[in-house]
Amino acid sequence: MFDLSYWNEFDFIAGIVYFIIAVILSLKMSTKRMFFFLLSIFHFFITLYYWSYSLTNVADSTMYFETTKYTHLGWFDIFGPDTSFIRFILFPFLHFFNLNYLGAFFIFSTFGLLGFYFLFRVLLVIVSKNNYKWLYVLFLPQLHFWTCALGKDSLIFMQMSLLLSLWFFNKKLIYYLLPFAIIGFVRIHISLLMVVGYGIAIFLLDSKKISPFKKVLLVGVFGGIFMALFPYLADRINVNNVMEIVEYANNESVKYVSSGGSSVDLSSSSLPIKFFSYLFRPLFFDIWSFLALEASVENLFWLYMFFVVSYSIFRDKKYYSINKFNVLAPYLVAMIIVIPMSYALSNLGIAMRQKTMIFPLLFHLFIYYKSYKNRLRYE
Repeated sequence: MFDLSYWNEFDFIAGIVYFIIAVILSLKMSTKRMFFFLLSIFHFFITLYYWSYSLTNVADSTMYFETTKYTHLGWFDIFGPDTSFIRFILFPFLHFFNLNYLGAFFIFSTFGLLGFYFLFRVLLVIVSKNNYKWLYVLFLPQLHFWTCALGKDSLIFMQMSLLLSLWFFNKKLIYYLLPFAIIGFVRIHISLLMVVGYGIAIFLLDSKKISPFKKVLLVGVFGGIFMALFPYLADRINVNNVMEIVEYANNESVKYVSSGGSSVDLSSSSLPIKFFSYLFRPLFFDIWSFLALEASVENLFWLYMFFVVSYSIFRDKKYYSINKFNVLAPYLVAMIIVIPMSYALSNLGIAMRQKTMIFPLLFHLFIYYKSYKNRLRYE
C-alpha cells in the first residue's frame, strides 16, 4: 500500500503554488490585504494538520486519493456525479503532475482558499469600519478544517461563495452556470434545493429589481433545471417520486447512525430537534473528542449568528423593508438546504462538515445586519 505520508518535489511545488495564489488574491483586495494573507497562512497550517490527522484517522480523503491513484481507468472513464466527480477533478493532478497525497491536499485547500476569497470580497463591501472585528470569525478552525481537505466540502464551499459573489455583484446569469453545474455534479440534491429556495424567494417578494417578465423567465429557467436534474437524482437514489425521496431520507438517517463515534440517534426525533442538532451541535453536553469540544465552542457562534440573522428578517421590519430581496433570498436558500439535510442526517460529524456550505450565505447576512445597526448608531 502506498505510504500516504510520502511527498516529493512536486508536492513541494504545489505548496509553493498555494502561496503564490494566496499572495495574488491578497493583493487583489481593496483593503485588509494583510488580514487575508494571514487568513491564507492559517488555512495552510490547518491543511497540514488535517493531512497529518487523516494519516492515522478514518477520512474520506484517503479513499478519494487511493481509488484515483490506483485506478486502471482513463481520465474521462471515471467522469460522473458525486464521488466520481471528485476523482475526475483529482485524476490529472495525480497522473499528469505526479502529485502525492500531500500535494492533492494543497490543490483542494486552494479551492477552499478561493471560497474565502469570494466571500471576503463581499464582506469588504458591506462591513462597516466599526464592525471589522467580526471578520475574525473567519479564523474559526472548523471552517478551515472542513474546507481544506481533499473531498467534496472544499469544492462546494468554493462554489457557494462564488455564487454569492456573482449574485451580490449582479453578474450576468451565464456566469452562474459553471459553479451551479459543479455543485450539481458534487451534490445534485443541493443544486435542486437551491433552485427551490430561490424560486420561493422570487414568488414571495414584490421586488422592484425583478420585473414580472424576468420573474417568469427565471422561474421557467429554474423549473427547467429542476425537471432536468430530478431524473438524475431519482436514478441515483433509486426512487420514482417525491414521497419515495422522503422515505429514502428517513432510511438514510437511520443508516448514518451506525457510521461512527460521532453519531447521535435522532431517527425518532422531531424535525425541530434534528434542525437544531444539524446546525448547532455538538454542544458541550455531547462531546466525544477534542475536535468536538472545539466545534461546540464554534457552534455557540453559529447559534448567535442564526439568531441575529433570523431576528433581522422576522423582527426588524424597517431593516427588512429596505433590504427585502437581498436578505430573504440567501436566507431561504440556506434554510431550504438545511431543513431536508437535517431531516436526512443523524451523524453530527457529517453535519459539522456539510453545514460549511451555507456559512457564506448566513455570515454575509450577519455582517450585513451588524453593519446596518452600526450605521444607524452613528448617524
